[in-house]
Amino acid sequence: EGTRVVCERQYDRQTRWPCGGGTEGRHERSLASLAGWLFEREKEGMKKTRKPKPFVAAPEPSNRFLKMLSIEHWNKLRGILPVQDLRDEALIVLMYEAALRRSEPGQIRLDYLRKLAEGKIYVQRNKKSHSGWVDLQPSTVSLIRSWIFSRYPLPERSREWFLFPGNRYAGQPPQGISGRTVYNVYNRLAKLAALPKDLSHPHVLRRSRSQHLLELATTNKDI
Repeated sequence: EGTRVVCERQYDRQTRWPCGGGTEGRHERSLASLAGWLFEREKEGMKKTRKPKPFVAAPEPSNRFLKMLSIEHWNKLRGILPVQDLRDEALIVLMYEAALRRSEPGQIRLDYLRKLAEGKIYVQRNKKSHSGWVDLQPSTVSLIRSWIFSRYPLPERSREWFLFPGNRYAGQPPQGISGRTVYNVYNRLAKLAALPKDLSHPHVLRRSRSQHLLELATTNKDI
């Protein structure tokens, strides 16, 4: 420590490290500075002599993100819904018919049902998807009506109430059903319907709806 060395080499002002050349300048460098310079040069030499990595073939494309319910799977799931809770039945059928994500049913308020008599419901989409009115089948409309009258028996209902209310804690405003609860509900029903394990996520309802419409020869405009 404290030892100084004399480098009688030309000094490069751009890199600020001694480089090859004559003895035109005398510049003192500490041992630590010289050691760092040697270490950098050694790293550069290692990069030049590094062996190329062996070729690794690309993996086969996977379809694990494209799981869908077949019509037989949906009929099997739909068959066990009437024996379950009315909320679960209305939730699953609405998610399938409106192609909802698991976080979107909790955003539906009673105000979004003001056109329910016309067979329409307003859906607020997430992830920058297009929000708007969705047409429902008459059976789905009657199912939602039954759920509303059973959940809110009072004749006066606030438009701010949620169609599928979630857990309300003390001191917190009302909130809709959470995505985790939707996942648990669908996962439990999928097990009761003996669906494959890779079809136990509620997002398959969203994918399956458009696929079933295509199989039924529905036009792209309707989809």
